[in-house]
Amino acid sequence: MKVAILGLRRVFWFWTIVALLAGASGCRQATPPGADMVSAKIGDTSYTFLHWKEGLRVMMWFDIADEVSGEGSGSTSDPVHRMAGYASAFDGRRVDWRLETEDGRTASFSIDGQPYALSQGALFLITTWGEQTQVRQLSRDLSVIQPTNEGCEAFAEADPDVSSFIREAGGAP
Repeated sequence: MKVAILGLRRVFWFWTIVALLAGASGCRQATPPGADMVSAKIGDTSYTFLHWKEGLRVMMWFDIADEVSGEGSGSTSDPVHRMAGYASAFDGRRVDWRLETEDGRTASFSIDGQPYALSQGALFLITTWGEQTQVRQLSRDLSVIQPTNEGCEAFAEADPDVSSFIREAGGAP
């Protein structure tokens, strides 16, 4: 009988420790999902395409081809994945963008501090000529774009608004 009680105690403590360890690991936050990012130049324009395997997609086209940059950060101690970037021209024109997501499906997004609802479209054509940056937000199915330079270029050629934007950027004053 004493052996049976000792065996039950061991089983009890074993499962108690397993439950505590499982609970502790369940409390740990997961790293928020990050994006695959594709950026390149086409003519006098550049683009950045952000692609999450969870479904979120954002594409920005700039009438700037001098310098384009973007980076992201996420950690287990912060439930939000943050991304930021810019397009900068040698003549001083610049556009900054920011994106935050917790799940890779939805995000808060802004260009030069102006928030945009991605539910209204996740394709942005950004013109920097003139006194104020002009942002044209378009609704497109970006899930059809392969997250490669070739995929982005094929999309640009096929979409009349993007291809017109690229052509017009070459003739900017």
